[in-house]
Order: sequence, then structure tokens, then C-alpha cells
Amino acid sequence: MQVSSSWRSLADDEVLWQKVGQGLGCDFSADSAAGQKSKEVVKTHIETDRMVTGNWKSRVGQIDYLECAIGGFLSAVNSCGTHIVAGFSKGIVRLWDILADENTPSVLLETTQEQEHAVCNVSVNPTVTVASFGSGDVSIWSTEHGGTPLHHFSMDQGGPPQVCTCPGGAVVASASGAVVRVDSPDAVGVWHCRQNFSCDKKVTHLTLVQKNEPPNKALSDHLVVMATDYDVYAHRPDRPPEERHRFHSMYGAVVECLDATAERAAVASTCFGVSLEDVFKVQCYCLDTGKQLTSLRGHRGQVTCMNLRNSPPNMLVTGAADKRVRVFDLRTPRPVLNQYAHPLGVSCVQMDDWKVVSGGREGSLCVWDLRTQNKLWEMKPSKVHPIQYCRFGGPHLIAACYPGTSSSREDLMDQYRHQPDVKGRINVYDFSVDQTTRDVPDICKADYDEPEGYNYNISLAMPYDAV
Repeated sequence: MQVSSSWRSLADDEVLWQKVGQGLGCDFSADSAAGQKSKEVVKTHIETDRMVTGNWKSRVGQIDYLECAIGGFLSAVNSCGTHIVAGFSKGIVRLWDILADENTPSVLLETTQEQEHAVCNVSVNPTVTVASFGSGDVSIWSTEHGGTPLHHFSMDQGGPPQVCTCPGGAVVASASGAVVRVDSPDAVGVWHCRQNFSCDKKVTHLTLVQKNEPPNKALSDHLVVMATDYDVYAHRPDRPPEERHRFHSMYGAVVECLDATAERAAVASTCFGVSLEDVFKVQCYCLDTGKQLTSLRGHRGQVTCMNLRNSPPNMLVTGAADKRVRVFDLRTPRPVLNQYAHPLGVSCVQMDDWKVVSGGREGSLCVWDLRTQNKLWEMKPSKVHPIQYCRFGGPHLIAACYPGTSSSREDLMDQYRHQPDVKGRINVYDFSVDQTTRDVPDICKADYDEPEGYNYNISLAMPYDAV
């Protein structure tokens, strides 16, 4: 384009740059790209991505705290994109949008009526928000409009219901005891129970995946993956319950963790009475054929968390009670990363193309570089509670610290009354904020011709201060 006007016109073609931008994940909507050419949108996206990556590595950003003063103790957290939903011990559910502007309220949903039973599980996607309570009740709201619940039902079959959604579609799966239920709206938006069936034993893990990307949100495109003590099943909600497929079964091997994508499922199990190498292992399966793809060994403790859904293709990250974080390439048996991470065990993990974020039971948060296999930085959001939930996407990192189900809340209040986060807190980190010029007077950001001056190390855009 520098030597030929014809090549320059081709290199500035809008269709060409839109295709490049779509591959990079650029937003070409009218609001974000108003008055900009596609080439400029791509350039801005690349520069922003480089800045965010640099801020992640240098731990430069802004921290916000999400709490509910009248909710009591924080008891459940989930997020999807920029939406964060939290449940509290007094039965209050609150939904935030971390990208809310001045004209949009940051709190999108809040139940103000206190209940006798605490919120046990929550889940959110851009379409619906769902919460289950200790009484066995389940409520479903619209993520966009909030207000009164769209659907409400009860399933007290032995313990608080598990609830889950997938990133796209208005389908909710729930399980209590051995009963599994799937709910979704019909063509006119009225919610119904699509299926309600029982398994042989109590369902211990439940997840919902979508086979096709939105906007195709039909019930037939969803897949329910559930685990009992020793067995793992995959079931399409549009088919009879008898047709559910069992792809993992090992007597005596208790399923500890379960995660799935549209193509694969990862099952972590603990089986005593065999060789030490086979006690703690993770097995990956193809959901279409039910065949085992690989078996990952090397753990020296119970696998407490893993993430397959948010990981890059063919990658899996796990955390175990042996205090280590491991990253596996599913095409090779040996781990890509094997690092001692947390002294009391790992509670949550997630990874992307270049980093791993892990949370520990001691309340610390660590970020690891995959290329150098070194720890970039570590912080401790809470001095009282473990990191129970940790998710990141783009410039945002969400970490929730709250007491476990076995903790006595009265004892916590007596012991840590002086701590501001004794009731639990959600920490939101934004690494897209340019802190070098934040809250700096305009006179301190002016251009200087004279090189002389003093550097007071106060993070000004121009350190030479002649005022």
C-alpha cells in the first residue's frame, strides 16, 4: 500500500478489515464503531488488547467491591460476561452489571423480601437469572428486565437444588436429590417444565451445555451432563429420560469434579485400593461417541476444581488438595504447567492463551504466566474467607470470598468482627483503567519543554513538576 495507489485502495477495503476484525473479536456495532472505519476499529482493538495484557502482567487497574448491607452473609456467586449474581443468607438475590454507565443502574435485580432460608445456588446468563433456596424453591428472572420472577417452582427432594444455565439460551436445569428437572419457555414466552425424571442415585454434579452457538436456542440444542456417586450421564432434554447415555462408570471411584463443553466432558475421580498413580485422575470423554479420549494422572491429592469450558481448545486446568495447579494439553499425558500454588489447597482455577488464575483456601489469588511458568503476582482479597469463586474475561477479574457451608456464622462474627469483609465480598478488578492519569489535575498532564525537574514518583503522566 506504500508503493501503489491501487494496492492502497485494496488494503483499506472495508470488507477485508471487517473479516480481520471478526477473527479478532472486534465489536462493529453502531454504538462502539460510530464514525470509524473498520481498519480503525481493528487498530483500536489491538492497542486496547495490548494495554490490557500489559496491565494484567503489571497488576495495574482499579478494584471495586460488591456487597449487600442488608443481605447478611454472602452464600453463592456466579457470573457470565459483565453480569454478576450473588445470593445471601437472608434470602436476597442481587444482580449487577459491571459495565453500567451513568444512565443505566448498576444493580439490575434485587429481591428485597427477606426469607427464612438462605440462597444456596445461583446462575446467570444474558437471558435469565436463576437462584435456589434452602427451602427447595427455585426462582427464575429475566436478566434484562428483572422485576418479578418469570417462573417459580419447588423441588425439595433431599437437599437444596442445584441450578445451572449455559452462556446462551433460556433453558434452566436443576437437580435435588435424585430428581433432575429441565425448564424453558414456549413460543409465546410462558415457562414450562419440559422434563422431570429420577436417576438411580443422588445427583452430585450438574452442568448444562449448548451444542450450537446462539441465536439457535432450541431445547434440542442443549445437553444435560450429570453425575451420581460413580456414574456420569449425558442427556438431551428433547428425548425420553430412558435414552440418557452413561459414558463414565467406575465402581468405587467417587466423582469429585465435572465440567463439559459442547464436544467434551472432563471427570475427576478418587478411587482408593489401587496404585497410587491411579487414585486421583481426570478422564476426558467425547460426548458424541461416549469414548474416553485420555486419562490424566499425576495428582497427589483430591481434585477440588477444574475448568474445561473456559479453557482454550485441547487445554484443561486443574487444582487439587495437593496444593498444586496443573495445566494439561489433552493431546499429551504430561502437564504443561505444574506449580505449587496455595498452602491450604486450590479452590478455583481458570486459564486462557497466556495466563492461569488460581484461588486458594487461604484467601489468596495468584496469576501465572504459561510461557515462563512463573508467578506474575499474588494478592490476598480476604484475610478471613477462602476464594470460593474466580472468573475472568477480557479486562475484568471477579473473585468472591465468603464462608463455606460448614462455617458457623456466629463464631465468624465474634472472631473477625473488626474485619470489613467478615460477611463475604465480591472483588471486581478492571485492568482496562489507565491509572497513570487517573485523578491527576490537568496542569500536571501538560507538555514540558524543559527537561529539568524532579521525579516525585507519584505516577503522573509527566513526572517533571514545575508547579
